[in-house]
Amino acid sequence: MDNVTLISLGCVMRSSPKVLIVEEQALHAKGFSSLLKKKGFEVCIACQLPEIRQKIEEHHIAIALVSMARSDNQAAALIRKILKMAPECVCIALTSGSKAKEAIQALDAGAVDYFTRPIRDWERFLSVCTQALSVWNRTFAREEQRFHMQNLQKHRSIKNFHPIKGNSPTMHAVMDIIDLVAPLRVATLICGESGVGKELVARAVHQESPFSEEPFVAINCVAIQPDLFESELFGHERGSFTGAYTKKSGLCAEAGQGTLFLDEIGDLPLRLQPKLLRLLEQRTFRAVGSTKVQDFQARVICATHVNLEQAVQEGRFRKDLYYRISAQEIYVPPLRDRKEDIQLLAYTFVEKYNKLCGRDVQSIDPDALKELESYDWSRNNVRELEREIQRAVVRARQEQILTKAMISLPKDLSTATKTAEKEWLELEYHQAQKYQKRVFLEQYIQYKLECAAGNKSKAARLAGLASSNFHRLLRQLESLQEEEAQNPDP
Repeated sequence: MDNVTLISLGCVMRSSPKVLIVEEQALHAKGFSSLLKKKGFEVCIACQLPEIRQKIEEHHIAIALVSMARSDNQAAALIRKILKMAPECVCIALTSGSKAKEAIQALDAGAVDYFTRPIRDWERFLSVCTQALSVWNRTFAREEQRFHMQNLQKHRSIKNFHPIKGNSPTMHAVMDIIDLVAPLRVATLICGESGVGKELVARAVHQESPFSEEPFVAINCVAIQPDLFESELFGHERGSFTGAYTKKSGLCAEAGQGTLFLDEIGDLPLRLQPKLLRLLEQRTFRAVGSTKVQDFQARVICATHVNLEQAVQEGRFRKDLYYRISAQEIYVPPLRDRKEDIQLLAYTFVEKYNKLCGRDVQSIDPDALKELESYDWSRNNVRELEREIQRAVVRARQEQILTKAMISLPKDLSTATKTAEKEWLELEYHQAQKYQKRVFLEQYIQYKLECAAGNKSKAARLAGLASSNFHRLLRQLESLQEEEAQNPDP
């Protein structure tokens, strides 16, 4: 198959193979269709070339039954056109008993066999159709494998960015902005939901810059204790505070002329923001306990899932700091808005986890891809997709194809949720109270943990709680879940 055929193959690969009946007489077409459907074949009917072309574009046409008795005498020409549009298709001609030349024309045009109507040996006819379908399936399986192998390697040809993967217009726009800002030593703000790959974009900016050989130093503004923020950022001298037993170089010094990446900048406590602002304005810093002023030479890239403009209006983020870090902005769209990237990303993660897990997965089953593309990806975006592919690759063991059974995405709970919303009102007060508390804790804690990438200490800070209180809520949730499991019918 050529590239065009492969593209068509990729577009229709999820449908079942069908028998196309090309017949002018509607009664004859319905007769063949009824018989074949009873024997388990999937059938579609067409008469003129535009209809035939549409069926071939929309479906897998494994067999074409072409009636040679046409008013336009174009049956042989139609066989040639069908085979040109779908080279993998098996054509079988239906001839008239008194016109032997029809059989010669059909075979000369590319038909593999012919049957004279009225057909008396239906057993042989069905046997030929079954064998033709079997041959087509073997041919298609090889081409499908080739198609998947091409996809497995496809990401290597996408631009020159090592971490960024995407064929969608929105991701091409992101790549174009990276091209634009990478050579410039300007502060860059990367915005987007949790899990969309903001750090990957930051690394791409760094790698495409003239300073790619310099360090890329990342700091999560939420994960660091506020009291140690200055020490982590600027370093400290020995004995400058309790526990400072040795001199430590800060991240600003470690970044050198490279890139300092400040992740989750929107969650930086308000009292620490002036310290960062001073660093960016003066381009100098001092280690804690030191009198020596050092030059800050690194480029600064920040990332956040928070709407900083809204945070400024609400007084949670300094306006002057916002303008300082957002000389250039890059918005990374969520995965649900660029589902055409899912296949490429999935194959990228397959290759990654083949190496990490010692697997040899070569392709993803069409039904599994369909499952991935139909999911809403409302939580954690690319991060969640990567996790699902990792799980599937681990499950693959010796298999070379990821199947739908290996994908374990959460099911759509909307209907169940609506039902539950009604049913809890029928419970007794104390039961209803426990039920709603469990639902609240599950949703709230899960969301905070997802925002914190599973880090419980960070999740506690995002919730505005002490770590001990957050763990207490986790224990309460576990207790409620165990109690409900023991008493499923309240």
